[in-house]
Parts: sequence; structure tokens; C-alpha cells
Amino acid sequence: MRQIVVFTRYPEPGKTKTRLIPGVGALAAAKLQRRMTEHALDHAKEASRMSGYRLSVAVSGGTPAGFRNWLGRDVVFCEQVGSDLGEKMRAACVRAFEKGAKACVVVGIDCPTITPDVYADAFSALETHDVAIGPALDGGYYLVGVTKRAGDRGLDALFSGIDWGTE
Repeated sequence: MRQIVVFTRYPEPGKTKTRLIPGVGALAAAKLQRRMTEHALDHAKEASRMSGYRLSVAVSGGTPAGFRNWLGRDVVFCEQVGSDLGEKMRAACVRAFEKGAKACVVVGIDCPTITPDVYADAFSALETHDVAIGPALDGGYYLVGVTKRAGDRGLDALFSGIDWGTE
């Protein structure tokens, strides 16, 4: 089984896309969060339908009812667990492996060009490698994929000691 985990926050004005607030305002930043989440989830759902990937959404903020009302009752939600992004991604992968996944791909909502083909490429890479990373133009990345083999050896080196969210 292959698992996609989409990370997002509830689009509450003043609490999401905070770096954009000085330029566009809290309401516009929250609206952008909402639209980007919906776009990312549409592509992840399409990939799941096409290829049978299991899909979950790792959430922060809001309430379970708020997420269900917004994104639907057919979506599997899980709370982001950890003190920084690395711990949260590590926990999401471990949770996927505990539920039977052999490979897990984690994405955020900030890269609108992630399509079903990108997921297929990542899972294809994970057939011969334990880690797949989609590099972003800003020096970061838009996707991290790991296999259960990597998880069994420990994911701490992959997800710790990184200064998350830097310029």
C-alpha cells in the first residue's frame, strides 16, 4: 500500500499564511490557504483514484467538524503531531507505516504544480530508493517520500536538525 499525506492548516484569518498578511491582509491570506488546500487535495484525490493510493490529510488548527464541513466527510484526517515540521512529517510517516503503508509521500499545499504524475514519479522512485525528495527552486523541497525500509531504520536523520521555514 502507498500513502499520500497532505499537510495543511485550517484557513483562519490571522493564523495562516502569516508571512503574507503584511502584504495582502489576514482575510486574503486565509482565502489563499483555503484555495491552495482545495487545489492540492483535488490533485491528491485524483492520484488516489487513478492509482489506488491511500490518502490522508494531516491538519493543524480548526476543529474536526470544521475540516469535515470544509473538505468533506470522505477525507481521512489526522492531527499533525510534533513540535516542528520535521517531527510532524516523521510522525505522519510512522503513522502510515503502522497502518500498513510500504511507502509514504508527504506534501504541503504550497506547490500548485503537484499533479497525479508527480505522485506516480515519487512512488516509482521509491521502488528502487528509500527516500525521494522533490527539490524546489527556492532551495527547499515540495515533496518527501520514504519507504517502510527507511522507516524501520529510523527517520530521525531525515527529519531532524533542520531549520524549518527559513527564508
